[in-house]
Amino acid sequence: RFAGGEEQEGPHEGDELEIPGLPEVLEPNRPLAVRDLSRGAQFALHHDLTRRGIEMVRAGGLMGMLPVAGVPA
Repeated sequence: RFAGGEEQEGPHEGDELEIPGLPEVLEPNRPLAVRDLSRGAQFALHHDLTRRGIEMVRAGGLMGMLPVAGVPA
């Protein structure tokens, strides 16, 4: 969702987008700065990830969070 309920035009199909600093910039209740490289625009988006969801993204997904046999957690 657009941050602050902004009514603005978002990216179009085929636009190249960049979210600088992922996954380190992910924080609960903190909007993400998204750059539309195709149009030279930037906008802020809210995400609904919980702290646990953010940890999962940073681990590379659910499989990255599972302990591996014989490897200390």
